[in-house]
Amino acid sequence: MSFRKDVDEMMKNVQVDYEMTNNIMNNTVRNSGKKYRGFRKKAIVVVTLATLCIGTMAVGVSGFSGAWNNIVQLIQHKGIEMDEAQAVNFSKKGYIDVADADKVTATNNGIAVSLIQTISDKKAIYLYLKVKSKDKKLNNGMSFVGAKINIKGFGNIDGVAGDLNVTSDYEGVFEVRMDVLSEYKEKNLDIDGKDIELTLNCLRQVYKTSADYKVNDDIAQGEWKINWKGKSNNSSKVIKPNQTIIHHKNKLTVIKMEITPLTVTIDFDYPARKEYEEIYIPFTVVMKDGTKYKTTESGFNTIFYGDVMGKNLAMNISKPLDIDEIDYVDIAGQQYKVQ
Repeated sequence: MSFRKDVDEMMKNVQVDYEMTNNIMNNTVRNSGKKYRGFRKKAIVVVTLATLCIGTMAVGVSGFSGAWNNIVQLIQHKGIEMDEAQAVNFSKKGYIDVADADKVTATNNGIAVSLIQTISDKKAIYLYLKVKSKDKKLNNGMSFVGAKINIKGFGNIDGVAGDLNVTSDYEGVFEVRMDVLSEYKEKNLDIDGKDIELTLNCLRQVYKTSADYKVNDDIAQGEWKINWKGKSNNSSKVIKPNQTIIHHKNKLTVIKMEITPLTVTIDFDYPARKEYEEIYIPFTVVMKDGTKYKTTESGFNTIFYGDVMGKNLAMNISKPLDIDEIDYVDIAGQQYKVQ
């Protein structure tokens, strides 16, 4: 095994911050200009010391899980929740991408916005970004408005930027959520390798009640455009039960169900539906390890949340599912094996 491979193997199993990983690698195997006796030994010592200092070992993507946990965990009320093991697993499978925040960035009116990482599949994408202000103090009651992304070959998708979570007086992090569950339910994002541009308009103070609203609440006006190449996995699991159930004493036929790590969509036929009538299709996703994720009519104590869009029930998933580990889906008592 070559020297570089030796160090790569060591770094693969060290759970460290993304930037720390780069610093270690830059000062060892990537530093091809330094060729002197004992360099191999010194480099191995550097990596070993880093391992001992961190004191945590995890088989997974080099440096990734630390970046996810150290940064995204600071965001409250996120659209999705992931633990360390999930972050490593979904990164391995290509759903998660860590950005070089120093390069994927935009600055306007003294406010710099940088992409940290993304998690996406064929139906949804979540962006995690950091904000750095030159001279304006930041607080948790701020948010960007007008969030949208443009995917080459697909077009624009409107999104929602979450509230800023400050990490210091002049820095913070936030999440942007987007999906194609409503307007584009027949389309897939297919962002892998595609040019993507995120546009944000105006950093604004957000108030809890309308009584607190002020006319001059803009912190920084302008436009921030951030560009990068997408990375994702377009896998999904599809079952076509063509199963009829009784809903509010009427017949409802479940035609198709598609599950991605971040979404569930169900196509159904319900001729007796009244205008604005809420639809509840009881189902449970059962994993190979026996874990069960069940929908509830109230929507509480479940990882699924969403709404009816025409003849389609579209739901987001708050705790991403490893679709390769799904055993079967139970729809109103009828089981369907997932292949």
